[in-house]
Amino acid sequence: MLYPTVQYDHEPLGHGVEALRRLTVVPRALAAKGRALTARPEVRFAAAVTGRAELVL
Repeated sequence: MLYPTVQYDHEPLGHGVEALRRLTVVPRALAAKGRALTARPEVRFAAAVTGRAELVL
């Protein structure tokens, strides 16, 4: 498996804390969960993925 990672200096962009979260979601709830999570101001990025998890935040 391939797990790409993006690394950057987050402090100049005003991001004091960085975290990556992988979530397992029931397929029929994927779109709704993704929309709900991306509506939160602390979530800067979210993607539907395949593999051991369905959402990456």
